[in-house]
Amino acid sequence: MKLYTGKSEKDAEDWRLKKRKASMKNKSAWRKKTNVADVEAFLEQKRQEERISGLESVKGDTGLFREDHKGASAAAHSARKKTKAARRAKPAEATVTVPVAEEEMQVPVKQQATKKKTLVVIVDPWASQGPSKADEQQIFEQLTKKAPVKRPQHLYKKRSELPSVEVAHPGASYNPTFDDHQAIMAHATEVEERKLRAVARTEKFFADMPHLDHVDRERIWMEEMSAGLDLERDGSGEEGSDSDEDDEDGSDDEVRGGEAAPAPKLVRAEFRKTKQQRRKEAERRQQAAEAREARLATLREQEVFRIRSLKKDLNQTEKTLEGKRKDRAEKAAKESTKTRKLGPHRYRAPDIEVQLSDELAGSLRKLKPEGSTLQDRFSSLQKRNVLEARKKVVPHHRLKQRFYTKNAYKEVPGRDQKQRKRR
Repeated sequence: MKLYTGKSEKDAEDWRLKKRKASMKNKSAWRKKTNVADVEAFLEQKRQEERISGLESVKGDTGLFREDHKGASAAAHSARKKTKAARRAKPAEATVTVPVAEEEMQVPVKQQATKKKTLVVIVDPWASQGPSKADEQQIFEQLTKKAPVKRPQHLYKKRSELPSVEVAHPGASYNPTFDDHQAIMAHATEVEERKLRAVARTEKFFADMPHLDHVDRERIWMEEMSAGLDLERDGSGEEGSDSDEDDEDGSDDEVRGGEAAPAPKLVRAEFRKTKQQRRKEAERRQQAAEAREARLATLREQEVFRIRSLKKDLNQTEKTLEGKRKDRAEKAAKESTKTRKLGPHRYRAPDIEVQLSDELAGSLRKLKPEGSTLQDRFSSLQKRNVLEARKKVVPHHRLKQRFYTKNAYKEVPGRDQKQRKRR
């Protein structure tokens, strides 16, 4: 086998990939098949350094570095001082990078793909008048590419003018006065009586409805569906057909014996209008139009003398408009405190929390707690149109669906069809 003697790294790599499956069992195989091109390249580079400048590992600091004893000239030093003084005198400036449209940039065609399309805007932060809000918004939109979302105006309006926490009635106190307690008791009694009247009205409405069984309901349905149909006449057979023919003959006789239908009026030569008649009709129409115009002109002239009545009419109209405006304002005020229907259910006010005379306690220690703060806050949110009215969801058990697997290969076509027919 020929030994590889190449010295370049590429040749060594190709040789290594080509001969990596060679056997390396003994030392002779190692001597023949081992690639030493990288070692030879390193040694060659080392020999070249020794011939040209010597080994860098042997050199000291003096051989690797040099000292500059000349230093900067006086002119360069003075110019540097002037630059620093000018920089201190100039006010500080902030730079803002703003994207620029392609039309505003004068960039060669070859550099358009590589050059950044930006523009530097110099802003003085210590200036007396800064950039306007419109400029700031424009710069913000150009930099972020996403302007803030503007909230609609209706989100700033309150959904209801009702207070968040309503003050309770004085009669609901743990130690109310006699008049206040009687007032809240009368109000609670009125609410309960209204509910009872509604229940009684519903019961009365359903009590007047007849209670029918299945047979009566079927009979009434048949009578309603067959109304207007002559069932006896349909079942008479040939006699019915003969009577129909007689009726048709009788109707024809009536038409023949009665008066004939009026014939259309014929336009004859003697009925046509002459030119003189047409001219007189046109003159009459023109005279009527002139008389109408003269009457309107007279009415317009007489309007000057109706200034007082016109002023009176204007005042009356203004009063009417003012009354309508007040009505609209009152209606809007009522609507602002009204509970709207936001969902499928209507809001129902909770029951009034009131204690009877024998349940009143003179101190807070003996007070019997009623109601719930959580339910009160939830009802307040519904009343102020923040939440929609809801009903309590009653938990119910849902039956689990069952699945059956039918083995189709067990069915015999002929036998199964016979069994189905017998059933």
